[in-house]
Amino acid sequence: MPYLGGLLEASSKTLVLASKSPRRQELLKQIVQDFRVCVSSFPENLPRTDPSTYARATAEAKGQDVFRQVGGRDVIVLSADTVVEGEPGQIWEKPLDAAHAREMLMSLSGRSHNVHTGVALITDAAVESFTVTTTVYFVKLDEADVDQYIASGACQDKAVGIELDRRKLACAYPLESHTHSRCARSFVRQGAYGIQDAWMVDRIEGDYFAVVGLPVSRVRTSIKHLLPVQ
Repeated sequence: MPYLGGLLEASSKTLVLASKSPRRQELLKQIVQDFRVCVSSFPENLPRTDPSTYARATAEAKGQDVFRQVGGRDVIVLSADTVVEGEPGQIWEKPLDAAHAREMLMSLSGRSHNVHTGVALITDAAVESFTVTTTVYFVKLDEADVDQYIASGACQDKAVGIELDRRKLACAYPLESHTHSRCARSFVRQGAYGIQDAWMVDRIEGDYFAVVGLPVSRVRTSIKHLLPVQ
C-alpha cells in the first residue's frame, strides 16, 4: 500500500507538516492521510547562495523552527521550500507586486528555467534533507495574455484569494479541523506562476509534483528511511 499511516502508527510517530500550502497538504495526503499542520514563523532571510542549496537550507530552517515548537521523540517534521531560478544563480521567490510578477513572467518567456524544491525531515535523532530540481520550458508568452493573467488574480493563489485561516493553524489542530476563509490577495506563487497554469508551459523535465511544491515519491522514501519499523 502507498500509505504510510500504518508504519507511522507502528513506530509511534506523528507527522507534522510545516506548511500552510493547500497544494502541499493535498500532495501529502496521497501518502499520509493523518498528519498535523504547524506553520513556521521563520522569516526566510538566509544568505542567497546557489538556488538548490538555498531551497534546502530554507526548508531545514523552517523545519527546525517547527520542531522547536512541537518536537519530541514521537514527532517527524516535514518542511519544504520552492524557489524559481530565473537567470542562472538568480533566486526568485514570491513577486512583490503586479509589476514584479509581470517582469518575472516575461523574463521566462520562450525559454527554460529551473525550479528547486528543498525538503527537510527532522526528528529528535536526525535531519534528512535534499533538493529536487525540475526544468520547466515556457512557450513564448504574449504580453497581453500575461497582463490578463495577472489581472485575473490567478498568479496570486491557486484558489484566487483563498488561503487557510491562520487562526486554525495552531499546531494542536488536526488537518481535518482546518477551515478556509477569504482574504486579501497577495502574491504567494514563487516565480509568479503555478505549474498547473498549462497555457504557458511547453514541457517539463523532472518531477512535476516537486514544482507544485512536494516531491511525493522522494518524500515517501525518506519517511520510510526514518522509521524504525518497516
